[in-house]
Amino acid sequence: MTTKRQSRWGVGLVVVFALFVAVMLGITGFLMTQDANLVTDSYYEKELRYQERIQAMERTRALGALAGVTNGQVEIAKEVLQMVYENLK
Repeated sequence: MTTKRQSRWGVGLVVVFALFVAVMLGITGFLMTQDANLVTDSYYEKELRYQERIQAMERTRALGALAGVTNGQVEIAKEVLQMVYENLK
């Protein structure tokens, strides 16, 4: 007498789906308990200060090799000093 094994793909599909839903609910629950303070109360003022820094760096880059900072001291090229001196006359 031979016994025929029944295919249980339906049960496997339900188990996989149930595990998927359980993992998704676990991840959602975990992430909802996390603190996500991405914005501060003074975000506008902080953005203005940061924009000023960006503009200062852009102005410095525009000078190119005419100005630089080494060892905490500002070095300005001779050409820049001559231009300033000529504009003061």
